[in-house]
Amino acid sequence: MILLWTRDLMIASSLHALSQATQTPVHVHSDSASLLRAIDQQLSSPSAHESAMRVPPFLVVLDLQSPGLQVESLVPELRTRAGRQVKIVAFGPHVQTARLQASAEAGCDVVLTRGQLTSALPDIWKQHRTGAAT
Repeated sequence: MILLWTRDLMIASSLHALSQATQTPVHVHSDSASLLRAIDQQLSSPSAHESAMRVPPFLVVLDLQSPGLQVESLVPELRTRAGRQVKIVAFGPHVQTARLQASAEAGCDVVLTRGQLTSALPDIWKQHRTGAAT
């Protein structure tokens, strides 16, 4: 499952194309409450417990330009709730180097520029599904 926080329709469209190609559901969120709720619901499902020792069930993709996104507090909360079961990818404009660096320091697994995202995401998802390191 891919959980996406963005209001960018082009990025959402790109991820939906990946979703169709890989038969992976993508859920778009626009605030932390709905994103965390989705993770809590997924973690409480019986299938989540069965796969806990395998590949993490979530790939969380955060658009650093999303209004209200506080990556410095959200990433630790995601880790507290889901631990190893979440892989976090953050992306933003290449000119916002401080924001990209802050995302890496907050604990995001992968930090990309907006331009890198669409080309890198299929490989990130493939590695995520197979449990390979990125």
